[in-house]
Amino acid sequence: MYHSSPCAPTSPSKGCNKILIVEDSKFFRSVLQRAVEVRTELTAVVASSMAEARQIVDREHEGFLLSLLDLNLPDAPQGEIVDYIQSRHIPAIVFTGKFDESVRESILAKNVIDYVIKVNQNSLDQVVGLISRFQKNRSVKVLVVEDSRSANEYVTRLLQTYGYIVLSAFDGQDALTTMKKNPDIAIVITDYNMPGMDGFELVSRLRESHSKDELAIIGLSGGGNPILSAKFLKIGANDFLNKPFLREEFYCRVNQNIEIIETFQNLKEFAMRDFLTGLYNRRFMIQSGTKMLELAKRQGHQVCAALMDLDYFKSINDTYGHDAGDLVIRNTAKRLEHFS
Repeated sequence: MYHSSPCAPTSPSKGCNKILIVEDSKFFRSVLQRAVEVRTELTAVVASSMAEARQIVDREHEGFLLSLLDLNLPDAPQGEIVDYIQSRHIPAIVFTGKFDESVRESILAKNVIDYVIKVNQNSLDQVVGLISRFQKNRSVKVLVVEDSRSANEYVTRLLQTYGYIVLSAFDGQDALTTMKKNPDIAIVITDYNMPGMDGFELVSRLRESHSKDELAIIGLSGGGNPILSAKFLKIGANDFLNKPFLREEFYCRVNQNIEIIETFQNLKEFAMRDFLTGLYNRRFMIQSGTKMLELAKRQGHQVCAALMDLDYFKSINDTYGHDAGDLVIRNTAKRLEHFS
């Protein structure tokens, strides 16, 4: 069963900025700690054994965003550390040096976020990537559209385990209503065969108002008909999965699609803002100014525009150098944001 951590998005608890690392190898523990703290800005609390991990969790049981756990410790050779950490409602990522089908099944049965196989530098990158993804997911909304309650709950649990905020709908019309109430939904995962409005019609309706770089749509079907995949993609879905699917494939597809959406959003944001100050630029004014003016007219509001100049700015550059000039511009921008 899925348990939300004290740091779950719906929890009132704040300040979840720690990661528990339990690893008996001193070298790997040190490398993990440094990578986590440098690349995620989270505080790593380390333990070399299950006994030490118990002491840490008992002492500071709140504030852990998640944990990184070695599957085989000297005092917990059968993965007992994972069971213990899960019982304390701390999400877990497992890393293991041994991997086969039986190990995979035992790891997934413990309902961890994911697992990483210790191989090389890429393993470390995977761990840090999972942590970063889990951090971001706590503000990402996903809509699951599936008329089967059991299937809906299964997909919802998978997404919640990965930290996503999950909303559910049980038919197409219900999904459209939920979308209107939650315009910040980033991904829709929809089944094909539903009463009233099937998955194809839902995708078509959603694409009338949401482009592929604004909303990712993943189609699902258990029919085994390859034509369904083609039609889902042609009608506007970003991706497709046949049921039943492997958990690893499901997570990979979902994460890749949300990362594509985030990349598009970042590129749009970069294009609309000045690199030095972070303020909106001329491109933004041209693209959004007309719409803002029309909206203000319809609502009967007045519009004010101001043009500003920095007096004697050339003398600052000439006297103190362009780095100082850049600093003046950035501080001026901060003051303008404060009063906006």
